[in-house]
Amino acid sequence: MARSARTADTPRKPDIYFVCGAGLGSSLACQMEAEEVLRQADLPASLHHDGISALPGIQADIIVSAENFRPMIDKHGPDPSITLVFLHNVVDKEEIRDRLVPVVTAFVTGLRDGHRDQDARTSPGSGPGAALPETSTSATSPSMTQEPQP
Repeated sequence: MARSARTADTPRKPDIYFVCGAGLGSSLACQMEAEEVLRQADLPASLHHDGISALPGIQADIIVSAENFRPMIDKHGPDPSITLVFLHNVVDKEEIRDRLVPVVTAFVTGLRDGHRDQDARTSPGSGPGAALPETSTSATSPSMTQEPQP
């Protein structure tokens, strides 16, 4: 699937894939919850869901999955330009809001374009990309890569 086009006046609508083992259970449930969260945040996005086996062919801007799928996703080595977001509870709207909305906002506002944190691969608890709190992403602003302070 081709990525969304952007004109000078229109922010780019990111392609977001929700990925789980077969592409029919948690990925669909998460996509449905995220659709509502993104709508409430007034953020445009093109949402899709699929299974892990489809990763090599997925052309996405952002991939969202459950934390327990991280090792399998890392094994398939998605394109390093794809932002990865891992969730502990894929149907928790608050967690989706806390972790996905900042990534989509940064993408839509252009903060994501051309920026990639190369140090993130060595961050504790992160897969390909930079670490948000409890989230892995390969493109984010430096302020988003710091762990929250207690």
